[in-house]
Amino acid sequence: MTGRRSSTETQAPPGASTCWHLRRALALLGTGVSWWQGVADQGDPGTVLGMADGARQPDDRDGRVALQRFAGFVRNVMVGRNGLSAEVLLELVAKAGGHEPRSHLATANLTFSASPELLEVIRAGIEDSIESVLGRREDVFVRSVASLTSAVRSDPFAEMMADDVYERCVTFVPTEPPVSLPLPTQTPRGDAVLFACRAGGVLSITRRISGRPGQPGRFLESTMGIRVTTRNWNTIERIVRLED
Repeated sequence: MTGRRSSTETQAPPGASTCWHLRRALALLGTGVSWWQGVADQGDPGTVLGMADGARQPDDRDGRVALQRFAGFVRNVMVGRNGLSAEVLLELVAKAGGHEPRSHLATANLTFSASPELLEVIRAGIEDSIESVLGRREDVFVRSVASLTSAVRSDPFAEMMADDVYERCVTFVPTEPPVSLPLPTQTPRGDAVLFACRAGGVLSITRRISGRPGQPGRFLESTMGIRVTTRNWNTIERIVRLED
């Protein structure tokens, strides 16, 4: 009797050779089961179908690929709002190809492992997935944890601290070098001083003037015409400490 065989009948034994698959293809001829159906039943990752399926998303699980830790900072998003819980965000990162993702605080800060070669694909995938949840596209600024660690250890705010400093900030920008802006520079109100570039971001200190602290990110967006995202330096120190 001809017809489609069960998956157990077409299952390849462990370590099956190329010859086994060729013999299996010949055996399936005339049975009504196509070779490609047999492959689909087995889910053989070494076949054309298996490779095509695997190519739909980045895969750097090969033990020969060296993974690195990266941090992603999502612009204009608060975790827990509009259906984007921490759990959902971590699922989106994993779907995009990031390994061992973690969420840090409510300001949409992520860490994950990835191959540097796939980083842009993963970043774009995270942005696509966030857009599908929120209905709007937001930028994700990715930096290596190593570069953040180096910046933290350099203690870049040591000479900028004073009694009137309200916050230490880093504003991540989309280009490298970050901005064509003379540093140090001060906002028109004098409520923020941008003084250096580290880890693909602009460092600044803010002051409270008339009850309002400075907003270095808003200043950079209006001055340079770029989209950015700002984090308190305490957040960067926390991420580096947890990733150590």
